[in-house]
Amino acid sequence: MGAIGLDLNPHQFVFAELNRCGNFQGGEHIPCMTYGKRREQAKAMVGDAVKQVMAVAVRSRKPLVIERLEFAKKKAALENAGSGRARMLSSFAYRQAIQCLRAAAFRAGVEVLEVNPAYTSTIGAVNHAARFGISIHQGAAIAIARRSLGLSERPAVRVARVPTRRGGHVTLPLPAWNRGRHVWSFWSKVSRQIRAALVAHVQLLPASAGSTPASRCVQTSCAT
Repeated sequence: MGAIGLDLNPHQFVFAELNRCGNFQGGEHIPCMTYGKRREQAKAMVGDAVKQVMAVAVRSRKPLVIERLEFAKKKAALENAGSGRARMLSSFAYRQAIQCLRAAAFRAGVEVLEVNPAYTSTIGAVNHAARFGISIHQGAAIAIARRSLGLSERPAVRVARVPTRRGGHVTLPLPAWNRGRHVWSFWSKVSRQIRAALVAHVQLLPASAGSTPASRCVQTSCAT
């Protein structure tokens, strides 16, 4: 049957549809910018986004998979992403979105599953984004859906190529994977290395980096 992974963000809903083997079958970014909107406007925008997601779930007869993630934890996870994104997340009615999604799913007879959110963004960035030419958010949605199917989360590449916000990318060799430990210990290390590489990338940019070419990248070495 497969599954539909859903990555909820401050400005958009991003979903990825997978078949029963975990193969990516497509997805979409649904705008949902609620920052600066009145409560009723924000509620209407969330409702419209939920309707679009639900239409795909009903058509495909696949369950929706979301992260088991409290609003406070999601906000804390973005604290190092800058005050602008933190403000957008503060205005984003995360709990309301989940409630709206569950209510719509109940009416439509669509199953909603929850998975542990650990390292889904990191796995999505490394294993899926570059491979399919998709965003990190959609890569995370793939990781979310695959986790619900109990599929492998092992590293699929030896060198990660992670997009930056300004259109460039950073590349970094991945550390050795100790197969005697849980794979999440590997992704924990990779997550820290990606954050460090992105910080280094920003520090190397010139003051006029607003027009940074997409081909710019930073090569980093990673300790194992």
